[in-house]
Amino acid sequence: MHHRRGRGDGSGRAWLTFGVGLALWAGSGAAAAADAGAAFKQAIDSLAAGAYWSKPFVENTLSARLVPDWENEYTLAYKAESGRFAGLRIKEVELRCSKRRARDCLLSIDLAEPGPPNMAFVRKFWPQAVPTPASPHSRFSHEYWTIERGPERISVSNQYDAPRITRVTIAHETELPQIPMDSPPAPPLPRVPDSR
Repeated sequence: MHHRRGRGDGSGRAWLTFGVGLALWAGSGAAAAADAGAAFKQAIDSLAAGAYWSKPFVENTLSARLVPDWENEYTLAYKAESGRFAGLRIKEVELRCSKRRARDCLLSIDLAEPGPPNMAFVRKFWPQAVPTPASPHSRFSHEYWTIERGPERISVSNQYDAPRITRVTIAHETELPQIPMDSPPAPPLPRVPDSR
């Protein structure tokens, strides 16, 4: 009888040790998720705060090799199909820069490895973000959240079937488009017919 109780006590201690280990493992998972969210936010902030956006700056920051993709009279666009962002593999990078204002660029990063859970990230780090829901008419539409900080407009979004962040977009605009002063006046409104 005593021998059985001894075995029972050992089994109880084993289960207690297992339970403590499981709790520590769960806690370490939550801490790792929080650290991943903080690293993701820091990576966004570092990229957005670049003193001067350019092809070399983006290449160095993302460990990516950008190649010319297309251009027109106003814009020069580059693409890369690899790189790292917040420790995650990048699927594709697109950088579009204005030919008239070199600092004005749009940077889009599509991740091969999803980032932190979108809702948890927004609630903790971007509570002021403005949400835009996905279109119910397209399964390829993305839900995204946007914040504006001075000339920067930053968005994070996820794919239609995933709750984790898969895209980061940063737009930097030093000036808003201006209407030329010598533009022709707007045509007058049509006359309202007399109802009498």
